[in-house]
Amino acid sequence: MNTNHNRIKVSDLETNQPNKILTTNSTGELEFSELDEIKIDSYNALDYTQEGKSLDARQGKVLKNLVDNKVDKVSGERLITATEINKLSELSNITTTVKTIVSTVLATQN
Repeated sequence: MNTNHNRIKVSDLETNQPNKILTTNSTGELEFSELDEIKIDSYNALDYTQEGKSLDARQGKVLKNLVDNKVDKVSGERLITATEINKLSELSNITTTVKTIVSTVLATQN
């Protein structure tokens, strides 16, 4: 490939070079590299915090589902489902009943 002051000539870009990609080398010059030599470093888990890794499609799907299931603050949708609200209500009723029983038992012992 011909370069002139870090510029690639149009004739270089017009050549048919299958499985090649235009990259920048360590000195900042543009060059064609083998596509198979490009290594993509990915990690398929949501708990990874090291930078420089690509997002796997499966991670993207999980993250999209998590976002879709969260509250839409504009429309005011609930963070928890109606079933979960009913369960919490039942727990609240049970707690009130237990408090009443404990109070009654303590009152009769005095």
